Amino acid sequence: MRFYLEYINHLGRLQKKSAQLVSLSNHRRPQAGFTITEVLLAGVMMLIAVLVSGIGVINMLRSNYRANADSEIRNNLNRTLEFVSDEVRRAKIIPQREADIVTTQVPEARAAGARAVLAFRIPDPNNPGQPLPNQIVYYTTGPENSLTGPRVLWRFGPDLDPNGNYRTPDQINTWIRSPVTDMLAAAANNPNCPADFNLIAANLGNVDGFYACVRAGGNQVILNANAQVNMTTNEEVRYSVSTRVFPRATSEIVYLTTPTPTPTSTPTSTPTPTPTPTAPFYQTPGVGATKPTLPIVTVPATVTAQVIQGGTCTFSPSSPSCGVLAAPERNLPWGIPKQDFGSSVPANAGDGIVVYVDGLRNVYDETGTETVVYTSKSSNLPSGINLTNNQILFVLTSKTNPSTSYQILVTIEPK
Repeated sequence: MRFYLEYINHLGRLQKKSAQLVSLSNHRRPQAGFTITEVLLAGVMMLIAVLVSGIGVINMLRSNYRANADSEIRNNLNRTLEFVSDEVRRAKIIPQREADIVTTQVPEARAAGARAVLAFRIPDPNNPGQPLPNQIVYYTTGPENSLTGPRVLWRFGPDLDPNGNYRTPDQINTWIRSPVTDMLAAAANNPNCPADFNLIAANLGNVDGFYACVRAGGNQVILNANAQVNMTTNEEVRYSVSTRVFPRATSEIVYLTTPTPTPTSTPTSTPTPTPTPTAPFYQTPGVGATKPTLPIVTVPATVTAQVIQGGTCTFSPSSPSCGVLAAPERNLPWGIPKQDFGSSVPANAGDGIVVYVDGLRNVYDETGTETVVYTSKSSNLPSGINLTNNQILFVLTSKTNPSTSYQILVTIEPK
């Protein structure tokens, strides 16, 4: 009986414990899931995280695109300036005004909307002491063909080989028109040149994205390029690069060339250039000089001539037979001395120099004068004569009276 009662009590305890477990389970079941508020809040937080991440990725891609575009455009502008700089370094004569740029062979450089922005002459490969007769001209136009705007830089000059070098000397006269770069800005930002530089522009208030500043004397050039690019991100971005170039060839402030022959008659109006004669000189041997005897200054300068041997010669404005003249070559054959010996004569870049003494002169005299020219590079200077690189010594001798001879020292001082 006792065993039976203990068994009954044991079953009762088991049932009571089971009821408690069921009650506890029913009490905790509602806390096992998420409420609607919790689900919505989690969704909003996840959406915000995705949006923030997406914006970050877009900004990163945009920054990467902008950086790549910046690098490509700046590299293009730098390559453009390096290409132009390489040619400017070889320049011998650089016009310092837009009006001095000769574009007769480049009619599009004077066409509507086109602007000449830089020009220069390089040494002739067949005769390094003289420049090529034509100018290399850089000018800007609007876009054409596959080129994009607002402005495009063009070059008219000697054809180049695939390595960017001038072709052989016998091909140097093959000149072509070719594009250099596009996407130049329509107007430059603050196109100001230093005080001693000249801005090469016909209209100083309307300057394209490529412009040049040439130092007085032509021995330094500042090249400026401004690009205007419309990004795919609807941004308009401008880029600017600049560099200074020192032409190596313009270190010579004067060179000797062969003058054109004197026309048979004096013109009644403005003289026109005569055809260039066959080198080395238009006079035949035994009649006059057989080497170039016309000095051409490469920079604005003052010219002073002095008779250092051979007696005196008096200058008279009413009947000038002695003195010095500096002028463009087309005006020299009919020119007369402008100043007496010892006085300074102004000369512009490209002007020729003629000295006169008792009817003798260094050029344009087919019968009476034998001319010998000495420079600092001459190895057979007369005794006691030492020349600097801006001096020339003329020895003029009368062919009809060889005892009449003069030594005239010409000094060219750059302005």
